[in-house]
Amino acid sequence: MGFPVPILRASVMFLFSGAILLIGACSVLQPPPADESSLIYRQGKRIVEDGENLVARGERRIQDGEARVQQGKDMIVEGEGMIAEGREMIQTGQRSIARGKEMMERSGINRDETP
Repeated sequence: MGFPVPILRASVMFLFSGAILLIGACSVLQPPPADESSLIYRQGKRIVEDGENLVARGERRIQDGEARVQQGKDMIVEGEGMIAEGREMIQTGQRSIARGKEMMERSGINRDETP
């Protein structure tokens, strides 16, 4: 018996079609011409620079936000101190009023009477 010819013919056709596909793929995957590749490179470089600028702006924005948060915390502490001072002033004033009324009562002078 001999070698089956249809199988041999199909194998050769398959190899040729694979080679043609490989040649086509290589022609598609070739690098673009020099002027086009430099344009693509410049565009890519510009995109990278834009991204770096965005990152830098974002970092500055974060730092500014953190600084404002710290300022806010400092203002809260300062405000709480002012509230405490105000409460102390109120208490001192109330004590002064009470002491003054007590002194007025001890004097024995009626409010309606003027000395």
